[in-house]
Amino acid sequence: MKRLSHACCILLAATSAVAAQPSFDCGKAPAGVEAILCQDEQLASLDRELDRLYRLARDGSYATADRRDELKATHSRWLERRGACGEGPGQRWCLRDLYANRIAELRVYYADARSEDALGISRGPLVLACQGFDSLIGLTFVGQSQDLALIEWRNAYSYVLGRERGGPGITYTGGSGDEYAALWVNGDDAQLLLADRPAMDCKIEPPG
Repeated sequence: MKRLSHACCILLAATSAVAAQPSFDCGKAPAGVEAILCQDEQLASLDRELDRLYRLARDGSYATADRRDELKATHSRWLERRGACGEGPGQRWCLRDLYANRIAELRVYYADARSEDALGISRGPLVLACQGFDSLIGLTFVGQSQDLALIEWRNAYSYVLGRERGGPGITYTGGSGDEYAALWVNGDDAQLLLADRPAMDCKIEPPG
């Protein structure tokens, strides 16, 4: 099995110079965060996917009045966090991670959001079972080519990992120093490296 090392680095798609198309009309002179989404195809694709999942969760067969209220409230708080991403080079990273986390959250907590996966660009939740690790790890893939992998466990730790080009298999990396993580995936086989422990052999499984 391929061995991961800390030499791996994060690879993000470059901001597109061509106008992108998020879930809203970019012809209406967007400003702030919306202007960024209209200029970056990866962020625009995340916005379209999030909008699709939100509508499925809101309008699906399991959507009771209480669940709709909960969905709207959590989404309103998420929009506030999105608006707080600020400006400058870190803004794009912030937006990417917020979108990936919210997409994973909708997929985990709203079954209706998973009802039309053939039309979307996200997959999961899956389970990453790693040898010697005392917790199952949630895994969600996001992106047309599974460009992002989100891992989370114990409702306390999460990483959004960007896909590296090359093979065999697919390598995802994210963070730095004590917050570094890398994931190698080849079919259902995987290997996870966290900054504070040696690489672990894992299996990708459906949720129990």
